[in-house]
Amino acid sequence: MIYIYVLAKRENRVMENNRLKDKPPLYVETYNKILKNILDGLYNQENKLPNEIKLAKQMGVSRVTLRQALQLLQEDGVIESRKGVGNFLRNQKKYLTAGLEQIGNVLPKCGISKIDKITCIPCLRQSAVYTDNIFERQIPVFLTATLLYYSDKECIAKCFSTLPTDLDFVSEIDMMNSEQVLKLICQDTYKYAKVGKVEINMIKSIESEMETEKCVYVVLTEKLIDDKGIVICLNKYYIPMERVNIQLKSM
Repeated sequence: MIYIYVLAKRENRVMENNRLKDKPPLYVETYNKILKNILDGLYNQENKLPNEIKLAKQMGVSRVTLRQALQLLQEDGVIESRKGVGNFLRNQKKYLTAGLEQIGNVLPKCGISKIDKITCIPCLRQSAVYTDNIFERQIPVFLTATLLYYSDKECIAKCFSTLPTDLDFVSEIDMMNSEQVLKLICQDTYKYAKVGKVEINMIKSIESEMETEKCVYVVLTEKLIDDKGIVICLNKYYIPMERVNIQLKSM
């Protein structure tokens, strides 16, 4: 909240000095993008921003514009520059993660340790307002898949995944091949993901392949984002309430 307040002041001053009513200068837009990525946790590895060449390419700006934005971030106390080393986030705590805070397979972090079998049913679907909103861009066709997780021949969890087909690592596979799609969702997406956002809800029993004593399901919606801030996958897990044991690490 402090960063956002300072940013608003910064934007107003720059816009007033340049007499811009509709759109701030490019370096202010770049400031906004970098700050958003910082708040979203994209640059948490060693608390360091990418080098200037890479970061300028990600932002789609020149290095001159990028340096103007970085200078503002330094002035506002968001980052610090270490000569010959790079730009680092300030006041960031380093810690080990043990639960849903860490990117990776969701089910073990929810108490499901034994999975004997996973079935995958892929499907190609046309875009809709829902998917356009999720991925923040218009993509004609999406890859979706229903994953069913089994233990001792009993279905214990279900996942519905949606992936945009405009990503290289998605378009390179056979999207109707169940094994390739399963590997894509369970392994490859996590290799490209820089940030994972998880939302937890509960719903009453719905018609499902799973049996549940309490007729209540925990729904975990996992959104994976790459190092450019692009949403690359959305997973929605359904797990019977009595099987869930979610782990989080408090700081």
